[in-house]
Amino acid sequence: MACGNTIKGKNELISWKSNNWYEREDGLIEIINFSCERIVLNEKYKLIWEAIDYEIDVEELWEFCKNTFDKEEFIERLELMTEKDIICIENKDDSYNRLFG
Repeated sequence: MACGNTIKGKNELISWKSNNWYEREDGLIEIINFSCERIVLNEKYKLIWEAIDYEIDVEELWEFCKNTFDKEEFIERLELMTEKDIICIENKDDSYNRLFG
């Protein structure tokens, strides 16, 4: 999958990069990424993770999260999630990479 780590415009799609996750007894989300790192999401990151629900348009995700974050914090959190290798940001128009990347 051809993933970027920054939002370049409104035509972006965000998806989970790892389906290896669960909700712990304390209510937090724990994810194991492809590097076998365990990442625990706090409540704000959990909100983003659950809203993605496998795949979501960036504008739809922003509409869901805008009462919790300002735009800058929202983008910073998404970029950190890509650095931790748990989400992927893709251009929706890049159909070749979406199919074969």
